[in-house]
Amino acid sequence: IEPVYFYIGIVFGLQGIYVTALFVTSWLMSGTWLAGMLTVAWFIINRVDTTRIEYSIPLRENWALPYFACQIAALTGYLKSNLNTYGERFCYLLMSASTYTFMMMWEYSHYLLFLQAISLFLLDIFSVEQSDKLNVKKGSFVAKIIKVINFYLVCTLTITLNIIMKMFVPHKENGHMLKFLEVKFGLNMTKNFTMNWLLCQESLQAPSQDFFLRLTQSSLLPFYILVLIICFLSMLQVIFRRINGKSLKETVTLEDGLIGERPEIIYHVIHTILLG
Repeated sequence: IEPVYFYIGIVFGLQGIYVTALFVTSWLMSGTWLAGMLTVAWFIINRVDTTRIEYSIPLRENWALPYFACQIAALTGYLKSNLNTYGERFCYLLMSASTYTFMMMWEYSHYLLFLQAISLFLLDIFSVEQSDKLNVKKGSFVAKIIKVINFYLVCTLTITLNIIMKMFVPHKENGHMLKFLEVKFGLNMTKNFTMNWLLCQESLQAPSQDFFLRLTQSSLLPFYILVLIICFLSMLQVIFRRINGKSLKETVTLEDGLIGERPEIIYHVIHTILLG
């Protein structure tokens, strides 16, 4: 087999893993394979907006995002309350391996992982997950808020030290990203070809009316917004119950209708909101 065809085959094979991971994630969240099939169908119908592999195969995101999707699927299974010990170990190992591979494949992976860490941190703060899974300390809601303040102070101190270090030890690492953001928000101008080329890319532009029209015509956007609102309101209800000191059920089934008490659902809601 020719090397170029081997390369193309591997890339398209990874996209198959990508879609499979989305199928498994939807199945774990909904409890039915029909939701997984619906997710796959919407992914294929909206492939213009979900992937760029049709017109640009050698992109690093085509190598990295399938592993991130596997990590999301493993994390979703790991957060489920009714998972046995062997299932937890399998999900944990798969999550660790896929996270490591994702970081090796894409130099911008830490941005997504940072948002994911914030989502898990908020999941811990509102005490909607078993403490042995997130390795947290027991305490009242006020104690959880103190942990948020501590987290904020640590991040602020880290950023301050980083700025001071850059003042005394100048370097050019990721300088192109900062310059790109400055030009993007109108804070600076540049004649650099790479920067201007990136600014012309459709994926880096603000969503157009055609984008929302395509998602609406495929019925994805209306259903997505409806489900997100329902899950978000249910999550707020559970959070207020936790503030008032009420405990959660150890096992939550689909028949209970308590969507906000399922940790995997809350995680996806928070992660979706952070991703915008």
